[in-house]
Amino acid sequence: MDDKNFLSYFDKLSSDQDAKKLENARKIVDTLVSLEKTPEKLTKVQKSKFGESISEDLDYTINRLLTGATAKSLNAKLGFALPSVELLQKFESIDTQKITSVVFEVTDQKHAVSKGERSHFRIARILEFYSLILSGRVDQKSTDMKTYQLIYTDLLNSFIELPWTAQPCLLLIEESLLHGSLDSTKEKLKFLANHIKKQNLFSNLKDPNISTLYLILGHKMSLVKGLDPLQFVTRIDGFLNSSELKGLFQNLSNFYPEKHLWTKWAALYLVSHKNLKEQLDFWKLLSDYIQELMTNSKEQNYKIYLYILKFFKAYLKQEKLPIAIIQSLYQKSIFKLWIKNLSAMNKITKNVAIKVEKRFAEILPKVFEQKPTTLTPLKLLKMFKENTSLKFSTSNPLATTLYKAMDEKEHQEYIEFLITQFKQSDSVNSYLFYLNEVYVYFEISAFTLQEKHINTLAAFLIECSLRAPVSDDSKKNAEDSDDNENLPEEKKKEISKQKTDTAISKDASSKLQGFIQRLLKMPFSLIKNKKSNSIWLGLDANLEHWTSKVLKILIKSLSSQKEVPEYVNTMKRASKRIQEYQKQILDLWNVQTDNDVEQSKNRTMIKKIVGLILIISCSCLQLPQLPDLLESVEEILFVVEDVLKNYILAPKKEKKNKKVQKGKGESAKANGDEDEPNSIQVFVDLMISLLTRSSGYLREAVNRTFSTFVDNVDQFCVTNIISVIERVDEDYLADMESQGTQNPLGLDEEDEEGDESIENDDDEEEAE
Repeated sequence: MDDKNFLSYFDKLSSDQDAKKLENARKIVDTLVSLEKTPEKLTKVQKSKFGESISEDLDYTINRLLTGATAKSLNAKLGFALPSVELLQKFESIDTQKITSVVFEVTDQKHAVSKGERSHFRIARILEFYSLILSGRVDQKSTDMKTYQLIYTDLLNSFIELPWTAQPCLLLIEESLLHGSLDSTKEKLKFLANHIKKQNLFSNLKDPNISTLYLILGHKMSLVKGLDPLQFVTRIDGFLNSSELKGLFQNLSNFYPEKHLWTKWAALYLVSHKNLKEQLDFWKLLSDYIQELMTNSKEQNYKIYLYILKFFKAYLKQEKLPIAIIQSLYQKSIFKLWIKNLSAMNKITKNVAIKVEKRFAEILPKVFEQKPTTLTPLKLLKMFKENTSLKFSTSNPLATTLYKAMDEKEHQEYIEFLITQFKQSDSVNSYLFYLNEVYVYFEISAFTLQEKHINTLAAFLIECSLRAPVSDDSKKNAEDSDDNENLPEEKKKEISKQKTDTAISKDASSKLQGFIQRLLKMPFSLIKNKKSNSIWLGLDANLEHWTSKVLKILIKSLSSQKEVPEYVNTMKRASKRIQEYQKQILDLWNVQTDNDVEQSKNRTMIKKIVGLILIISCSCLQLPQLPDLLESVEEILFVVEDVLKNYILAPKKEKKNKKVQKGKGESAKANGDEDEPNSIQVFVDLMISLLTRSSGYLREAVNRTFSTFVDNVDQFCVTNIISVIERVDEDYLADMESQGTQNPLGLDEEDEEGDESIENDDDEEEAE
């Protein structure tokens, strides 16, 4: 053989990396295939036990693979079994009956010297049988039915003698029935049925393995003409409708947490061979059993729950699933069990419940399409909220399906339901839970809500965000410990309530900002019941419409509070100012002119006024969360008014109000603004400072507004913007100064003076 690394490929089959095992298995097969293309280099074995015309290399490879499959390491077993399938497919000279005989001989229990070795030999035999079946070679000739008979007899015997091999044996039987022609499948089923009947095997259907075998054979034989499946079907039908089903689930729990074929085949059999009434009877029986388990809280039944949920998942996956069954099941205990385990502490059971949820979300649209239907999105949602503490998220498939399937009336009822549940809460966790549900509900269904629903949700979140104490005495009480034994009971309750309100307010304030941000992403064309003569035609219809809308709701909610915050008066003035600006926008919009230049100017003026509205409204919306922004808002109101007069409504005055700086000539004195920069410069500075705020919609408003004032920006504004971008990190400067470093930027006095002279020169040129 030319490939000197051929033997090393076998050593690497024991690797714990699947990719490495596959790579070396492929190399072994490819090397042997390439050798077959050069017959002059091959040496044939005179009497090979694997067939006629077998080369020495192929003979050695098969022997090596069979021996390696009996190794103690599971990685080695799997690795040495990998090449077998492809070898059987590539080399038709290998006789399947002969290689089956060799497998029996090599894995014979008599060669084992210990109990552990007997297990290794049994696993090796099952793996080699699997390779034979997967290769498809056994099904190519009718004479190979003898091979199947040998394999089936051995598997059924192993079933009885070594119960731990039952699952692999079932997998092999299941796989073998998928291969071959209809006639060969018929022969296989006939042999299995006769062998079981003749040997009087497997009478206890409470054993999940035996029950699974009956389900497989009963289902398969029902699909093949000329076979009588009654010996299996009759037993299975009687068993599925009897109280013995409890014993089966209890026995299934012994396999925890491994998968078991029973759940798959029982679901398939139930849907394929039972009518609607029989399926309903089965679910009633199972639901009664679940109710019995759930009421008996002394026992730990999570293992049984796991397999019930796995069966439910397999049932929901069936293509012929009756929709009427789903409509009737939501009131049964199987639904309550599933919902309960969505928030279970046991991760294995919870993961299965989540998989059930995904599948259930896929079939729900079909359920809701059925008319009439007893199952509605609202009913399911209420069941969820009343039976579990599971938090919905925006990525939750079931929440998405249910929320988008609701009609207008259900939306209204569900909003009322969530708000009522919130008000009836008795703990901080419960309050925060329903706050989260309100927020997620809006995030998912925002595009399908009417404006009145959005207003209701906005008012609710604003009300919650204002629950925190405002007065200094209330804040101090909220910070005190409610564990102080010296305090009266009433005082403790008061402090506890203040702490609860603070937690609610903090969470609601955060969610309110997310709520507004979501509104701004909603296309304005989707807003239902909007007025056709809306003035919101400027920069961004979402931003303009919703910031003003929410601001009105916020002011109304703040004004109704017992302790009205100081900034409410500022917000009222801002709202009044916005209304005035809106009237000016309407006046400009209604101007009729055939002059394209004049019309373009009016549009530009409208955009600038809208930009000012955005800055005012978005800044005011920050006040409940950041009261320290009040001074900035006051300044914004002052500067915006000046900008409106000098740069929008009277653009010709712009030259007279040119940039003014300290000590800059006669023009400054003539205007009376010697020590003050002009309003557009102050406005740009304010917008730069607002960009540091955490609110995304405020930053977006600043960016959009700035784009409309580009033609008014002067050199001083540009220089100021660049200086902010190039500013050295203050923390870095403070750290350098704390270490005693003088002039941390590395500039000497001459450089600094030079920079000053350059700035002065620029200022003088600008004044000229």
